[in-house]
Amino acid sequence: MEADKCAHELGVRSRGGFFETDEDFCTGLMDGAFHKVLIIRLLRDVDGQQFADALNKYLVPRMTLAGE
Repeated sequence: MEADKCAHELGVRSRGGFFETDEDFCTGLMDGAFHKVLIIRLLRDVDGQQFADALNKYLVPRMTLAGE
């Protein structure tokens, strides 16, 4: 994320009372007017299929819960 822009926007939303739940905070991160990047650093050697399987097993369900 663009740290300065993210901090500014989330600070404005926080002062405005927009964060009542964790979901509100997640929405602020996802909808914020700043660039976002997902960086994944692998700690061990895995092949493409193992990586895809792990994403499907652990990341996809969490994204579904977040409504994405």
